[in-house]
Amino acid sequence: MFLAEKRHIAITNDLDGVHVDAPVPFVTLRKLVLRKYRLPEESFEVIPYASPSGVVGRSIEAITALTHRNRTINLEGIPGLQMLRETARDFHRHATFMALSGRVKPTHEVTYRELGPTYNEFFTRWLLNEGNHSAEWKEYQARELTKEGFSVVHLEDDLNPALRMARVENVLVYLFSNLSNHPKLLNWAGIELPTNVISVNNFEAVNEDFRKRLLLGLV
Repeated sequence: MFLAEKRHIAITNDLDGVHVDAPVPFVTLRKLVLRKYRLPEESFEVIPYASPSGVVGRSIEAITALTHRNRTINLEGIPGLQMLRETARDFHRHATFMALSGRVKPTHEVTYRELGPTYNEFFTRWLLNEGNHSAEWKEYQARELTKEGFSVVHLEDDLNPALRMARVENVLVYLFSNLSNHPKLLNWAGIELPTNVISVNNFEAVNEDFRKRLLLGLV
């Protein structure tokens, strides 16, 4: 739940699936199909990423970095962030834009190289995963940002980090629709979205809801 006070807003952005074309979150999809999804325990710390020592592990690490290269940037991303920035300004609210990605360390260099020139205009912080698990990292960072005094508005496409972040006070999540979070699948798996996780199809829908919440003093 959001407090009535007008806190500074951190608009955090998942990259893959929101700003960059990427496969549907397979792990979450599989758990939902099998009705095995359970919300993990809350995360208050992150175990630092440790580069694997074995040949197989190093190979997987290299393949992970390779698969994140040359991904197509969503052309709606920058105009979408511009809309959100203008909406915040319309209500005289201070909004700070940040990347909040689960991409692990082997992908950080390519992330900065390929997305930095486009997104540095908006992202004042690049919160790239320093641990082994994407959802754990995002939940941890949501807690840290709220401790700094921010209300967090997060753009996400994966149900698992969305639900984990949503249990942090002063966090609102916009969940971009895809096969892995389709309403029929969620109903099949017995998952009900909390009130601070909002399903959206595009940035226009995010901005429309964001504007309404600012008008009502809910953010």
